[in-house]
Amino acid sequence: MATTEHEEATIIAEIDYSILEQRRTSVPVTKQRRGDLYQLVDLQRLNSS
Repeated sequence: MATTEHEEATIIAEIDYSILEQRRTSVPVTKQRRGDLYQLVDLQRLNSS
């Protein structure tokens, strides 16, 4: 994690992709999906009407 002051800054960091993949697999996004709160919309069909 990096922090800067209030002005613009550039931060350069190395990414450990094995840790990134580990974090992605440990977050249960697909298990927590609430299909009852939204519906999928076919945008191509919607825009062609």
